[in-house]
Amino acid sequence: MADHKYKPSEVPKGERWQYFLDYYKTPVIVGVVGIFLLISFLKSTVLAPEPDVSILASTSEFVHYDKWTSVQESISALPLDYDEDGETLVEIEYVQLDADAKPEEIEVHRSNQAKLIALLESAHCALQILDEEMFAYFYEQGLVATYGELPDAMGREADEVIKIPLSEINAFSSVPELPEGLYMTLRPRDAMHMGDNKKKQAKYDHQLDTLMALLIP
Repeated sequence: MADHKYKPSEVPKGERWQYFLDYYKTPVIVGVVGIFLLISFLKSTVLAPEPDVSILASTSEFVHYDKWTSVQESISALPLDYDEDGETLVEIEYVQLDADAKPEEIEVHRSNQAKLIALLESAHCALQILDEEMFAYFYEQGLVATYGELPDAMGREADEVIKIPLSEINAFSSVPELPEGLYMTLRPRDAMHMGDNKKKQAKYDHQLDTLMALLIP
């Protein structure tokens, strides 16, 4: 005959803590950890504030994440608080894509490739920081805009592609040891998959404003 499992009310007072440990400790711990993970996930996704500026950075050579953190901080110092919440929040989505990845790195390469494809399909970022190799790829995919996207073409030829060395943009001069050969570009409006979505159109206009703010001497 199986041992009788006492109800909590049947357990003598002095033994109730041990009874709890024996029968309920593991489910409670699992439940608490699950709730904590769920809250953390919601804070980082659904409840996370939407960035004022979103930038896709992609290079063939690895650029340490500390550099991108410094870039975020530098741009955050500009008055780009489009949602008027009291701060400028800058998000940089970085993907390294090395076409010459070694065999032992192929899984990482495939993962990064999938991430880049997902980011491009989402059309979330209008501003782009690219090196020469990735610029060529983006250009072939029709993902590099011309100055015709900007008001009055900023004094340039309307059909000239936007490819601005970061070394010529003041906001990046304070970033220590930022690699040479990186360029700021812009995704064309007709490649943003906006349709009649007013919110997406406004966000794209904000990214144009950000680019022009970066170009101010």
